Amino acid sequence: ALVVDVTFASDYPGTDPESTGEIKLGAGPVLCNSSIVNNKINSLLKETASGLNMSLQFEAAPGRTGTDADRIHFVNEGIPLALVSIPLRYMHSPNEMVDLKDIEQIIELLAHFMLSIHEDTSYSPFDM
Repeated sequence: ALVVDVTFASDYPGTDPESTGEIKLGAGPVLCNSSIVNNKINSLLKETASGLNMSLQFEAAPGRTGTDADRIHFVNEGIPLALVSIPLRYMHSPNEMVDLKDIEQIIELLAHFMLSIHEDTSYSPFDM
């Protein structure tokens, strides 16, 4: 599964990138590293982005991600997934702000990624 959500940007006054990580508007899609994220899918997304000369940003979620990925991961015996996020400033306020370039890049990344997978593509972390 490919889960798309937003994540907190840290490139405005009053934020502390030391504690939240450094996520910037206009700097590309954000891939999440977490215990629920499938490393093989993340690696394939990184390869796809590299082939497109696209910059990626990374965030860590040591526990829950606070997204639908948390629930999707536990469906049946577990669904391999990746979490791709749009950097967002001022989340949960009337002034939320994104960079349209980030949204366009996520669309391009996911479209190329989906075209690159095949029926025999393995998502097992042991097939790296």
